[in-house]
Amino acid sequence: MNGPDHSSRAVTVRHVAWNSPFAWLKQGWRVFLTAPWLSLVLAAGPCAIGVAGTLLLVRSGLSPMVYAWAGGFMLVGPALLCGYFQVANRIAEGQTPGVSDYIQGLVRAPLEVWAFALSGGFLLFVWFTDAAVIYTLSFGARETVAAGPEPAMPRFLLYATLTGAVLALIVFAITAFAVPLLYHRRATSLASAVVTSVRAVRANMGAMMLWGGLLAAGGFLIFVVLPPAFLVTFPVIAYGSDRAYRDVCPI
Repeated sequence: MNGPDHSSRAVTVRHVAWNSPFAWLKQGWRVFLTAPWLSLVLAAGPCAIGVAGTLLLVRSGLSPMVYAWAGGFMLVGPALLCGYFQVANRIAEGQTPGVSDYIQGLVRAPLEVWAFALSGGFLLFVWFTDAAVIYTLSFGARETVAAGPEPAMPRFLLYATLTGAVLALIVFAITAFAVPLLYHRRATSLASAVVTSVRAVRANMGAMMLWGGLLAAGGFLIFVVLPPAFLVTFPVIAYGSDRAYRDVCPI
């Protein structure tokens, strides 16, 4: 007898209200409060990398590139979600999660998820290359650019945002639900996971555009204005992403 069909066609995609992302964030906050110290510790590594990159750019006189650095995190962030999925599962089961659960989630992640991580890293490189070209065209050959107002800053932000938005939208559409689908073994291949993710995003365009906008705005404000806030917001977003997946692709 053949086993159950876990292809993309077998996954039900449910339509949700356009304002559902606010409920997802609320649920993410609730899960965070259940294990606050663990969540903070797990976010410390990515936060340190983000802060180090921001300080390096500022001290190198490349302050405008901080905006590219902030936006580029959306390209690689999805690969870090699996550990949080496992922590959320433990909490839902009424257990007390630990660092080992996070590690177990990462280990459990199939190779396809790490393929997303590699492709996201490549796209981050492309994004930075494009941003560097726009930076040169906007500010010329100056060695340093102040962090404050610059006449060329609006032009740099406009073109850099448009370029990065294309890459971010592609990554968002294919990973928003593909990563949890692969993690929970509900997709038999990378292709079926991507097809289902794109189908789910298209079926909930209003909610997903709001969700993507909240993620982008949050990442931008955190990296540029208050980097340490990442310790709280990233776990909340990760747990919220788990809730989003369960609402849109009910198990």
